[in-house]
Amino acid sequence: MTSIEKEIIRVLLSGGSIAHNGISGIRLRDKKFNPVRNVTPRRFYLMKDLLKKNKIGMWLISPKAILKLRANSWVKKQYKLKRKKQAQ
Repeated sequence: MTSIEKEIIRVLLSGGSIAHNGISGIRLRDKKFNPVRNVTPRRFYLMKDLLKKNKIGMWLISPKAILKLRANSWVKKQYKLKRKKQAQ
C-alpha cells in the first residue's frame, strides 16, 4: 500500500468521503466537505472494493468490507484502532 493510499484511508476513517464529479474529477473530502486532494481514477478503482456509496452519491469507507480483510492488513489495523479510540 502506497503512502497516497494510506493518506486516503486515514481521511476516510476520520469521517471523510470521496466525490466523483465527472469532469472535475474524483476528489477526497474531509469531514467538513473541504477538498483535501484529487484522486486519480486508477487509485479510486483499486480502492473501490473498500468503499460503499451513500444516498447522495458520496463514497464512504465500508466497515463490512474492511472487516473481511486479513488480520494483518494495514487498513484493518487502522480501522480497529480508530474504533477503539472512539469507544473510549
